[in-house]
Amino acid sequence: MTESDTARHSARRILDELRDLSRISSMGEKGIARQYLTPEHRRANDWMRAKFLEAGLAVREDAVGNLFGRLEGTDPDAPAIMIGSHLDTVVDAGAFDGCLGVMTALEVVRTLSQSGTKLRHPVVVTAFAGEEGVRFGLTYLGSIAATTGWTAEMLARRDANGISLAEALTEFGLSPERTDEAKLVPGSVAAYIELHIEQGPRLNAIDAPLARVESICAIRRYIVELTGEAGHTGTVPIPARHDAGCAAAELTLTLEREALRIGQNVVATAGEVRLHPNVVNCIPGRAFMRVDLRAPTDALLDELDRAVFSAFLPQAERRGIAVTKDCYFEVPSVPCDPRVSAVIDEAVGSVTGRFVSMPSGAGHDAGAMAAIAPVGMIFVRCERGISHSPLENVPEEDVTAGYEALLEALVLADQRF
Repeated sequence: MTESDTARHSARRILDELRDLSRISSMGEKGIARQYLTPEHRRANDWMRAKFLEAGLAVREDAVGNLFGRLEGTDPDAPAIMIGSHLDTVVDAGAFDGCLGVMTALEVVRTLSQSGTKLRHPVVVTAFAGEEGVRFGLTYLGSIAATTGWTAEMLARRDANGISLAEALTEFGLSPERTDEAKLVPGSVAAYIELHIEQGPRLNAIDAPLARVESICAIRRYIVELTGEAGHTGTVPIPARHDAGCAAAELTLTLEREALRIGQNVVATAGEVRLHPNVVNCIPGRAFMRVDLRAPTDALLDELDRAVFSAFLPQAERRGIAVTKDCYFEVPSVPCDPRVSAVIDEAVGSVTGRFVSMPSGAGHDAGAMAAIAPVGMIFVRCERGISHSPLENVPEEDVTAGYEALLEALVLADQRF
């Protein structure tokens, strides 16, 4: 079998395993959904544990449900190089977001093991938990626990069913009092490299299978509550209304307008809007919204924040709408490490003959891992740029390119770190 045949064989195995993993879902045959600290999370970890053991890795599940598979290196004192991503998903998800990075990392380690290649550093395949933030509204839960740790406020956060993060940990068989044990030992990680689908259309637009990530975006999320006055839809004249639904619509359009005006890859979204009483013959008296602001730099995020609310608050006042906003999640932008980026550039260039880089508009575990280690990311093209959807897909040839680039980047990092 030639080297290219071996890589294609590895890509097919990655795709087969992604299909198997996608069957672990709370949606059954209707779609993919694996939220943090649910029975599906347990089943996914058990499935992944079996894969790690088959590959000859030492397996560890930490105090918050992250899973690690370790291949020892030749230097017992060398810090580990970590490669991987996350296993949790959004609701009605695709099979590739996060999971492609974990399964490709496992295949890379299998290749090293089967070929008898010994690296100096230990290699740890990382399957982080709770990256998406769907259940508790807190992104990067697993990787934050592994780096900077959780706060009491985080443990008190509740899901849509009123279950706190602390209670969910207990139901999962873990202890809220022991979450600090998930923190990685300082100096134990030489570098973290994450392969991930791009989740956008830029690589498709330039017909490139891979790119090196320059930075991970800054994110700020608000709960915005708008309070007006409910009334009968047939009897209250339009000029006399204090319609919280209309105010919610104005905020939604303000987000779009100000993001377009600023440009420079900033985005703003009203991802959740709930009206009360939410019946057809009643003017909405209240609106609950979750607003997501993102930008490549902290300064641009601040500019976007100021622009949105300075434009919207006078609109709300004219309608007689009271506004409260609470920032419940914020992470700064994270530039990828120059040394790891140089390794990735060399690997991607070797595989594709091109040097492509771009900022990430999505958040990733690498953003949290940067608190304790140099980080870098490889983006893999996804068909039509679609992600967070059952239509998410990566063709075999691009999986092959991603696998080859991650393998080469790992070997180069082992030589240079």
